Amino acid sequence: MHIKTGENRQELMMFSYDMMVLPDNPVRLIDLMCKKFISDNPWLKQAV
Repeated sequence: MHIKTGENRQELMMFSYDMMVLPDNPVRLIDLMCKKFISDNPWLKQAV
């Protein structure tokens, strides 16, 4: 009978989307537009 060895679950890997998305990816423009819209309309944060 073969025993499967498990993986160490104590390891912690921290990733953010900023690390995974290249700087020249078009999604960066969408993110910038959303941040600009939210900063220009702070009352939207309060409504939610």
